Amino acid sequence: TAERRNLSAASSKEFQNAALAFVAEQLQVPVEKFTHFKPEQIGLDGSTRPLYVSTAAEIGLLPKSNGGVPDLARALLPAKATAASVDLLRGWLLTPPSPTVADAMNKAVKMLAAHKDPLPTCPQLPLGKLIRLITQQQANVPFFREVRKLCKAVNEALSSADLALLNQELLVLVKKESGANNSIAQ
Repeated sequence: TAERRNLSAASSKEFQNAALAFVAEQLQVPVEKFTHFKPEQIGLDGSTRPLYVSTAAEIGLLPKSNGGVPDLARALLPAKATAASVDLLRGWLLTPPSPTVADAMNKAVKMLAAHKDPLPTCPQLPLGKLIRLITQQQANVPFFREVRKLCKAVNEALSSADLALLNQELLVLVKKESGANNSIAQ
């Protein structure tokens, strides 16, 4: 019978090293004898390959294209999850992030799960409304009050010493999602 062993690591790079060490041990070959090849990369940031459309439809990531398959992104999230959360998850499943961004997300989720104190509240501002009012130059005083509340809450969260490590990981995600190429000042 085949032996099963659980390999666990904090990041994808550590997992690769643990798997390589296990294979070397099983083959009784020094790990240094193995040659490391970089996986084929498509994007400049080392992002992984996106799913084929047919595969995405078959597993429920494109629910409108295949009526018989339930929506995978909605099924993985709680019933009260916002549309933005569903879209973010769907986007990440369709086009997986680079290992650096995936590791940052993994660390952020672990930190959030371990965090016992309440997080600062941050009012939500509908993105469509924000874009429409700014592009049409029709923003009014109540709109700017909402933007001010949002900026104040974000500033409070980023200034919190308790959330410094979490903020570092979240800023990696924000940088990826926003398309910012320059490093974000801390």
